Amino acid sequence: MSVDILGIKIDNVDMGKACAKAVSFLDAEGVKYVVTPNPELIYMCTRDPSVKEAAARAALSVADGVGVTRAARKLGTPLKCRVPGVDLGKKILPELVERKAAVFLLGGEPGVAEQAANRLAQEFPGLVVAGYMDGFFQNDSDAVDAINATGAQVLYCCMGMKKELTFLYENANKLTNVRLALALGGSIDIYAGAVKRAPELFRRAGMEWLYRLVTQPTRIKRMAVIPKFNAAVAREARLSKRGKTR
Repeated sequence: MSVDILGIKIDNVDMGKACAKAVSFLDAEGVKYVVTPNPELIYMCTRDPSVKEAAARAALSVADGVGVTRAARKLGTPLKCRVPGVDLGKKILPELVERKAAVFLLGGEPGVAEQAANRLAQEFPGLVVAGYMDGFFQNDSDAVDAINATGAQVLYCCMGMKKELTFLYENANKLTNVRLALALGGSIDIYAGAVKRAPELFRRAGMEWLYRLVTQPTRIKRMAVIPKFNAAVAREARLSKRGKTR
Protein backbone atom coordinates (compact mmCIF):
# COMPACT_ATOMS: atom_id res chain seq x y z
CA MET A 1 0.00 0.00 0.00
CA SER A 2 1.26 3.47 -0.81
CA VAL A 3 0.25 7.05 -0.11
CA ASP A 4 0.29 9.85 -2.68
CA ILE A 5 1.75 13.18 -1.61
CA LEU A 6 1.71 15.83 -4.32
CA GLY A 7 2.09 13.15 -6.96
CA ILE A 8 4.88 11.22 -5.24
CA LYS A 9 4.27 7.67 -4.05
CA ILE A 10 5.31 6.89 -0.48
CA ASP A 11 5.19 3.25 0.62
CA ASN A 12 3.28 2.88 3.87
CA VAL A 13 5.79 0.72 5.74
CA ASP A 14 7.58 0.83 9.06
CA MET A 15 11.35 0.51 9.46
CA GLY A 16 11.27 -3.27 9.80
CA LYS A 17 9.30 -3.82 6.62
CA ALA A 18 11.35 -1.23 4.75
CA CYS A 19 14.56 -3.06 5.68
CA ALA A 20 13.13 -6.43 4.70
CA LYS A 21 11.92 -5.09 1.36
CA ALA A 22 15.24 -3.41 0.59
CA VAL A 23 17.26 -6.53 1.41
CA SER A 24 14.92 -8.67 -0.69
CA PHE A 25 16.09 -6.77 -3.78
CA LEU A 26 19.40 -8.60 -3.48
CA ASP A 27 17.59 -11.71 -4.67
CA ALA A 28 15.93 -9.99 -7.64
CA GLU A 29 17.15 -9.43 -11.17
CA GLY A 30 18.54 -6.06 -12.16
CA VAL A 31 19.03 -2.98 -10.01
CA LYS A 32 16.29 -1.84 -7.65
CA TYR A 33 16.73 1.51 -5.98
CA VAL A 34 15.31 3.02 -2.81
CA VAL A 35 14.44 6.69 -2.33
CA THR A 36 13.72 8.50 0.91
CA PRO A 37 11.65 11.59 0.06
CA ASN A 38 11.53 14.57 2.39
CA PRO A 39 9.50 17.77 1.84
CA GLU A 40 12.32 19.31 -0.18
CA LEU A 41 12.48 16.41 -2.63
CA ILE A 42 8.72 16.15 -3.01
CA TYR A 43 8.43 19.86 -3.73
CA MET A 44 11.33 19.59 -6.19
CA CYS A 45 9.41 16.87 -8.00
CA THR A 46 6.45 19.20 -8.47
CA ARG A 47 8.77 21.62 -10.28
CA ASP A 48 11.12 19.26 -12.12
CA PRO A 49 9.57 16.49 -14.23
CA SER A 50 12.92 14.72 -14.67
CA VAL A 51 13.39 14.34 -10.91
CA LYS A 52 9.78 13.24 -10.53
CA GLU A 53 10.26 10.55 -13.16
CA ALA A 54 13.44 9.34 -11.46
CA ALA A 55 11.67 9.17 -8.09
CA ALA A 56 8.73 7.33 -9.64
CA ARG A 57 11.04 4.57 -10.90
CA ALA A 58 12.14 3.68 -7.36
CA ALA A 59 11.26 0.18 -6.18
CA LEU A 60 10.78 1.47 -2.63
CA SER A 61 9.97 4.99 -1.45
CA VAL A 62 9.85 5.80 2.27
CA ALA A 63 9.06 8.94 4.25
CA ASP A 64 12.34 10.45 5.36
CA GLY A 65 11.06 13.33 7.48
CA VAL A 66 8.30 14.27 9.87
CA GLY A 67 7.14 16.86 7.36
CA VAL A 68 6.11 14.02 5.05
CA THR A 69 4.17 12.13 7.72
CA ARG A 70 2.40 15.34 8.76
CA ALA A 71 1.50 16.02 5.14
CA ALA A 72 0.07 12.52 4.81
CA ARG A 73 -2.16 13.08 7.86
CA LYS A 74 -3.32 16.42 6.50
CA LEU A 75 -4.25 14.76 3.22
CA GLY A 76 -6.26 12.13 5.11
CA THR A 77 -3.93 9.24 4.28
CA PRO A 78 -1.73 8.67 7.36
CA LEU A 79 1.58 6.84 7.13
CA LYS A 80 2.63 4.30 9.75
CA CYS A 81 5.77 6.25 10.59
CA ARG A 82 8.75 7.98 9.08
CA VAL A 83 11.72 5.92 7.89
CA PRO A 84 14.78 8.21 7.90
CA GLY A 85 17.23 7.29 5.16
CA VAL A 86 20.25 7.64 7.44
CA ASP A 87 18.72 5.04 9.78
CA LEU A 88 17.57 2.73 7.00
CA GLY A 89 21.09 2.70 5.57
CA LYS A 90 22.47 1.49 8.89
CA LYS A 91 19.67 -0.88 9.84
CA ILE A 92 20.26 -3.10 6.82
CA LEU A 93 24.01 -3.45 7.41
CA PRO A 94 23.82 -6.46 9.77
CA GLU A 95 21.89 -8.32 7.07
CA LEU A 96 24.48 -7.32 4.48
CA VAL A 97 27.19 -8.67 6.78
CA GLU A 98 25.25 -11.93 7.14
CA ARG A 99 24.87 -12.23 3.37
CA LYS A 100 28.46 -11.10 2.71
CA ALA A 101 27.04 -8.55 0.27
CA ALA A 102 29.72 -6.05 -0.76
CA VAL A 103 28.93 -2.34 -0.50
CA PHE A 104 30.15 0.62 -2.53
CA LEU A 105 29.94 4.14 -1.06
CA LEU A 106 29.48 6.95 -3.57
CA GLY A 107 29.35 10.63 -2.63
CA GLY A 108 30.56 13.31 -0.28
CA GLU A 109 33.57 15.57 -0.38
CA PRO A 110 36.95 14.01 -1.21
CA GLY A 111 37.98 11.75 1.66
CA VAL A 112 34.52 11.52 3.24
CA ALA A 113 33.51 8.24 1.58
CA GLU A 114 36.76 6.62 2.71
CA GLN A 115 36.22 7.85 6.25
CA ALA A 116 32.64 6.57 6.21
CA ALA A 117 33.87 3.19 4.94
CA ASN A 118 36.37 2.90 7.78
CA ARG A 119 33.87 3.88 10.47
CA LEU A 120 31.13 1.56 9.20
CA ALA A 121 33.59 -1.35 8.93
CA GLN A 122 34.58 -0.78 12.55
CA GLU A 123 30.98 -0.53 13.73
CA PHE A 124 29.83 -3.57 11.75
CA PRO A 125 32.58 -6.22 11.85
CA GLY A 126 32.58 -8.35 8.75
CA LEU A 127 31.07 -5.66 6.55
CA VAL A 128 32.62 -5.81 3.10
CA VAL A 129 33.17 -2.31 1.71
CA ALA A 130 34.24 -3.09 -1.83
CA GLY A 131 35.05 0.50 -2.74
CA TYR A 132 34.27 4.16 -2.38
CA MET A 133 34.39 7.34 -4.45
CA ASP A 134 33.62 10.99 -3.78
CA GLY A 135 30.75 12.71 -5.54
CA PHE A 136 32.85 15.07 -7.66
CA PHE A 137 33.46 12.84 -10.67
CA GLN A 138 33.29 14.51 -14.08
CA ASN A 139 31.48 11.78 -16.00
CA ASP A 140 28.91 9.24 -14.85
CA SER A 141 30.82 6.58 -16.77
CA ASP A 142 33.80 7.06 -14.43
CA ALA A 143 31.63 6.24 -11.42
CA VAL A 144 29.88 3.36 -13.17
CA ASP A 145 33.20 1.82 -14.17
CA ALA A 146 34.56 2.20 -10.63
CA ILE A 147 31.50 0.54 -9.10
CA ASN A 148 31.44 -2.30 -11.61
CA ALA A 149 35.15 -2.99 -11.14
CA THR A 150 34.59 -3.85 -7.47
CA GLY A 151 31.74 -6.30 -8.01
CA ALA A 152 29.70 -4.54 -5.30
CA GLN A 153 26.11 -5.74 -4.93
CA VAL A 154 24.94 -2.76 -2.88
CA LEU A 155 25.38 0.93 -3.67
CA TYR A 156 24.99 3.75 -1.18
CA CYS A 157 24.47 6.79 -3.42
CA CYS A 158 24.88 10.03 -1.44
CA MET A 159 25.30 13.03 -3.72
CA GLY A 160 22.36 15.29 -2.98
CA MET A 161 18.82 14.52 -4.00
CA LYS A 162 18.73 15.63 -7.62
CA LYS A 163 22.17 14.35 -8.61
CA GLU A 164 21.83 10.94 -6.99
CA LEU A 165 18.35 10.31 -8.37
CA THR A 166 19.40 11.37 -11.84
CA PHE A 167 22.48 9.15 -11.60
CA LEU A 168 20.46 6.09 -10.57
CA TYR A 169 17.72 6.71 -13.14
CA GLU A 170 20.19 7.08 -16.01
CA ASN A 171 22.74 4.45 -14.99
CA ALA A 172 20.96 1.66 -13.12
CA ASN A 173 20.96 -0.59 -16.17
CA LYS A 174 24.73 -0.10 -16.57
CA LEU A 175 25.57 -1.40 -13.09
CA THR A 176 26.49 -5.01 -13.71
CA ASN A 177 26.58 -6.46 -10.18
CA VAL A 178 24.55 -4.01 -8.06
CA ARG A 179 21.13 -5.28 -7.05
CA LEU A 180 20.25 -2.79 -4.31
CA ALA A 181 20.94 0.94 -4.49
CA LEU A 182 19.93 3.45 -1.85
CA ALA A 183 19.65 7.20 -2.46
CA LEU A 184 20.65 8.57 0.94
CA GLY A 185 21.56 12.22 0.43
CA GLY A 186 23.86 13.56 3.11
CA SER A 187 23.90 10.35 5.15
CA ILE A 188 27.48 9.64 4.14
CA ASP A 189 28.63 12.73 6.05
CA ILE A 190 26.97 11.37 9.18
CA TYR A 191 28.43 7.90 8.68
CA ALA A 192 31.86 9.52 8.31
CA GLY A 193 31.41 11.59 11.46
CA ALA A 194 31.85 14.80 9.44
CA VAL A 195 28.35 15.95 10.42
CA LYS A 196 26.64 15.17 13.72
CA ARG A 197 23.15 13.70 13.80
CA ALA A 198 20.56 15.68 15.72
CA PRO A 199 20.18 14.54 19.36
CA GLU A 200 17.42 12.05 20.07
CA LEU A 201 15.32 14.75 21.78
CA PHE A 202 15.16 16.76 18.55
CA ARG A 203 14.39 13.68 16.47
CA ARG A 204 11.52 12.52 18.67
CA ALA A 205 10.03 16.01 18.62
CA GLY A 206 10.23 16.15 14.84
CA MET A 207 12.63 19.09 15.08
CA GLU A 208 15.68 17.57 13.43
CA TRP A 209 15.39 20.23 10.73
CA LEU A 210 15.85 22.96 13.37
CA TYR A 211 19.02 21.33 14.69
CA ARG A 212 20.40 21.11 11.17
CA LEU A 213 19.58 24.75 10.53
CA VAL A 214 21.28 25.90 13.73
CA THR A 215 24.40 23.79 13.17
CA GLN A 216 24.48 24.34 9.39
CA PRO A 217 23.20 27.88 8.69
CA THR A 218 23.98 27.48 4.99
CA ARG A 219 20.91 25.21 4.78
CA ILE A 220 18.62 28.25 5.13
CA LYS A 221 17.94 28.37 1.38
CA ARG A 222 16.93 24.72 1.38
CA MET A 223 14.74 25.18 4.44
CA ALA A 224 12.88 27.97 2.64
CA VAL A 225 11.21 25.25 0.56
CA ILE A 226 9.34 23.85 3.58
CA PRO A 227 6.70 26.64 3.75
CA LYS A 228 6.11 26.20 0.00
CA PHE A 229 5.68 22.47 0.48
CA ASN A 230 3.26 23.00 3.37
CA ALA A 231 1.25 25.49 1.31
CA ALA A 232 1.04 23.04 -1.59
CA VAL A 233 -0.14 20.28 0.75
CA ALA A 234 -2.76 22.57 2.31
CA ARG A 235 -4.01 23.50 -1.16
CA GLU A 236 -4.19 19.83 -2.17
CA ALA A 237 -6.09 19.00 1.04
CA ARG A 238 -8.65 21.74 0.33
CA LEU A 239 -9.17 20.53 -3.23
CA SER A 240 -9.56 16.96 -2.03
CA LYS A 241 -12.11 18.00 0.60
CA ARG A 242 -14.11 19.93 -1.96
CA GLY A 243 -14.10 16.96 -4.29
CA LYS A 244 -15.46 14.66 -1.56
CA THR A 245 -18.26 17.06 -0.62
CA ARG A 246 -19.56 17.41 -4.19
